Amino acid sequence: LTRRVPRLFTPPRCEQLLSALELAHAALLVGDSSADGVGPRRGEGQGCRWMTREVLDAHVALAALAHAEDDEHDDRRRRAAMAQLCVRTESLGVDRSGRRYWALDRRAAA
Repeated sequence: LTRRVPRLFTPPRCEQLLSALELAHAALLVGDSSADGVGPRRGEGQGCRWMTREVLDAHVALAALAHAEDDEHDDRRRRAAMAQLCVRTESLGVDRSGRRYWALDRRAAA
């Protein structure tokens, strides 16, 4: 289980969830109906994966952590790219037609 989850998450919360999921698997709170005969079946010989609600909630929380980490990584990458661009730093004012004029950061333009 732990080899499938990247180690990019915030360690305390992720480690707690991974530990709880490993304990849940060891306690047989997750299974496959074709292997253990418990839970619904899809058809002849085809099993279905089952788990308790608490295990499902832990998987959902782990997926939410992964999504949040991906979003944070994307935001950092976007901010770094924006730092390389020439940006408006100070409003110089508005003309009579309502157009705004801005001073540009010369350090970013160089």
